[in-house]
Amino acid sequence: MLTSPVSGKTRAGSSTRLLILDFCGTLYRSNTTLDFLSFLKGKAGGWYATRLGFWHLVAAAGRRGGMLTPSAYMRLRIRALKGFRLEFLRETARQFVTEFLPPLRREREWKLLEEKRREGWRVIVASHTLDLIGA
Repeated sequence: MLTSPVSGKTRAGSSTRLLILDFCGTLYRSNTTLDFLSFLKGKAGGWYATRLGFWHLVAAAGRRGGMLTPSAYMRLRIRALKGFRLEFLRETARQFVTEFLPPLRREREWKLLEEKRREGWRVIVASHTLDLIGA
């Protein structure tokens, strides 16, 4: 769930604590990248939905055939976003965060995150596609 806290020295010489959380599976019961792509496919419709479906099939075949690493599989799935207008992706990401993710939120982990922030810990949320999902 969490990486071990790391103590370090800031430039001013004071001690700092670092908490690193993974977005997928830790803060949400979801692989947010894959769930977002499915959500987007439902919102896009038409040619764009077909494009997303095509890249999903290509990536899945490559993964099952042992030709793609998990990271390469994810990059190929994300590649399907090429050609989408940035504003459409941002708006769909906002809808995803407000409509899809709330029931999948892990409350205990979010409370821990907020508690550590209040205690002065530096909190870093890691994700393969945080810019997209966190929009």
